[in-house]
Amino acid sequence: MLKIVFMGSSPFGQPALEFLAQNHHIIGVYTRPPLPAGRGLKLQKTPIHIYAEQQNFPVYTPKNFKDPQEVAFLKSLQPDMIIVAAYGVILPQVVLDIPVYECLNIHGSILPRWRGAAPIHRAIMAGDEQIGVTIMRMSAGLDEGDMIAVAAQDLQDTMTTGIVHDILAKQGAVLLIDCLKQPDLIAQKAIPQPETGITYAHKILKHECEISWDKSVQDILRFIRALNPFPSAFCYHKDIRYKIHAARQADIHEQHDEFVFACQDGLIKVTALQAENKKIQILE
Repeated sequence: MLKIVFMGSSPFGQPALEFLAQNHHIIGVYTRPPLPAGRGLKLQKTPIHIYAEQQNFPVYTPKNFKDPQEVAFLKSLQPDMIIVAAYGVILPQVVLDIPVYECLNIHGSILPRWRGAAPIHRAIMAGDEQIGVTIMRMSAGLDEGDMIAVAAQDLQDTMTTGIVHDILAKQGAVLLIDCLKQPDLIAQKAIPQPETGITYAHKILKHECEISWDKSVQDILRFIRALNPFPSAFCYHKDIRYKIHAARQADIHEQHDEFVFACQDGLIKVTALQAENKKIQILE
């Protein structure tokens, strides 16, 4: 049984944390600090924070590790392993050097494609044929560490980011099980990432989420799926801002329907949308 420090913020890491809790000793969970959210700007804890408290794990929320005292405290925990999944905080080399064995990251892409913050979103937008998850040894560079294990599968044209997220989160936990069976052999199994095929999955910004109807049908449908369920593609129609949750290619006889839009090479019918502060409307 290993002494584990887990670092994560989004639900992507929860299946791995659940596995770790069943098989190892969780000595601390690090997650991003609560941030103001919603109309009342109340402080909102991350999903991992909430889950960790429910399980009575010690929770720590430093903004970063620039303070030597934060590093010293983490070192005092004497972790055998640090496991990271969608944490959102940069780990300096001094932190990566702390665990007895390794600092491992669960990343939602087939590295070196889609290093960075939004690998699933970007893979769907780009029309990738495959999706996957990689367990890698962490290094000071952005998702540049040696790979320990990779799982891949076909990306179907009905998959949204929400669906892919859940698939890869579970796959990541399964891969982690095998990686931790022989922690002293992890370094021997590691292989460098290929030097070709490197791409970066930059964070999705709000202004990027507006649909551009001058693109192709397939590009727009991928865009909508990539931003489902969050942060949601949107458009303006009759001066009303709508989140677009689902759509399909439309036939010519549907061109006069209210929520059919012309694009570069055809028509798109919106099938699920949501006006601001309203419930989702299912149109078919």
